[in-house]
Amino acid sequence: MTVDVDFHHGDTIDAVFPEADVRVQVGFAAPYAAAVNYGSDPHWPPLTPMVRWTNKLGWENYDLQEADSEDALWQKVDNRRAAGDPLPGAYHLAAHIAENGTKPMLYASDAFIEASQRGEKWLEGRGYDAETPVVEIARDFANWSLELANDNLVSRVSAASDGNLQRSAFPAKVIAK
Repeated sequence: MTVDVDFHHGDTIDAVFPEADVRVQVGFAAPYAAAVNYGSDPHWPPLTPMVRWTNKLGWENYDLQEADSEDALWQKVDNRRAAGDPLPGAYHLAAHIAENGTKPMLYASDAFIEASQRGEKWLEGRGYDAETPVVEIARDFANWSLELANDNLVSRVSAASDGNLQRSAFPAKVIAK
C-alpha cells in the first residue's frame, strides 16, 4: 500500500521554502498489507506469512520453520499429508483463507483518514519553526501516519494473539520532485 502526500506552494509552510516541492511516499513492507487492509477474495496465500502468524498465536506447526523457503514449506505439508500425519496450523489458516478470503481490517485506510483530519493539530503540536526543512516535516507526518496504522493493526488483528505483532510498516522516504 502506498500513500502519496504532495506539498504544493501556497499558504502553507511551502511559502517559506518555495523550492521545497516534496512528495512523501508511505508504504508497507509486508506484501500482504493490502489484503489485510482491504480484505481479499478466497485465494491460497503463501505459507511463509502463515507460519510467522500462527507461530505468534502458538499454533502447532510441527516441522515448518519460518526460515524455510516457500517450496520447502509446501513440500513438508505434502509429506505430512502423504504420511497421514496431522497438518500444521499454518496450512489450516491458509486453507481457511483459500475457502473464505479475508475480511477488511481497514487499519491503514482509517489511519490515513485520521491523519488527514488531525494533521493541522499535529503540526501545531510539533513546534516546527521557519528553519525546519519541509522535507523533515513531511517525513515526520508520514511516519506519524504509519504509527497510527500500526496501532490500528495491532488492536484489530492481534486480539487473539499476545499482542506482540512485528511492525509491518517501514519508515517513510521523502523524494524531492
